[in-house]
Amino acid sequence: MDAYGLSLVAQGQGFYNDTTTHKQIHAWSLLAFSPGEWHHYYSETGHIWEEWWFLFRAHDDLRTQGFTHGLYNIAERTEIQAPYRAIAQGFENGQTPSGLSMMSALASAVLYASTLSQQQHSLPTDPIHIAITRLLKTPERNWDFQTLADELGISYSHLRQGIKAHCGHPPQQLVNKTRINSACGLLRNGVSVYETALRCGFDDPAYFSRLFKKHIGCAPSQWLKAQ
Repeated sequence: MDAYGLSLVAQGQGFYNDTTTHKQIHAWSLLAFSPGEWHHYYSETGHIWEEWWFLFRAHDDLRTQGFTHGLYNIAERTEIQAPYRAIAQGFENGQTPSGLSMMSALASAVLYASTLSQQQHSLPTDPIHIAITRLLKTPERNWDFQTLADELGISYSHLRQGIKAHCGHPPQQLVNKTRINSACGLLRNGVSVYETALRCGFDDPAYFSRLFKKHIGCAPSQWLKAQ
C-alpha cells in the first residue's frame, strides 16, 4: 500500500498482526497503517463486522512526526467516535457527508494515532509471537510446524498451545483461516477459483473448495454470486 490508512472497527472481533505486534481486535479499535509497512488483520467467523476506513496521502512523511502503524483502543474516546458515527449515519440516510465532516473524522483519528504511537517499537523476541508473525505473513507456505518449533527452540506442544492461547486457533487452523480470508480478497478481484487455490497454497482446488465451504458456509462460486 502506497498510502496511509486509518480503519475504525465499529463492530466485530478479530486479530491484528504486524512485524512487532499481535493483538485481538474488539469494537472501537483504531488501526493505523503506514506506506510500505506489512500488516494483516481479519474478523472472526460468526461476528458481525463493521469497519470504517480512510486512505490518504501526505506531502510529508508523517512517520517522522510520530505517526506509526499499529492497533489502538479508542473505546472510551467518544470525541473520535462522534465524527465517524455522523458519517455513517449520513450514508444510512442516503446523504453524502460533506468533505469537512470526513476531514474532521480523519484529522481526529490521525492526531490520536500519532499521540499514542510515540512509544518505540521493537522487534518481537517471544518465540510464539515470532511464530504467529511468520505464519500470518506467508500462510500459503507448506508449513512444517515441528520444524518451526525446532527453529524457535521450543517444543511442538509449546508452539501449539501458545498459538492457540494467543489466536484462539491451533497452528494449522490459523493458517487455513488466514488462507481463506486471503482467498476471499482474490475472488473479489476476479481471480478464478483454481488460481486462487494455488496462490493461497492449496495444490488441490477441490480440497480448497471444501475448506472454503467449511469456513464460509458455501462453495467459492456460490459465495461470489452473493457478493
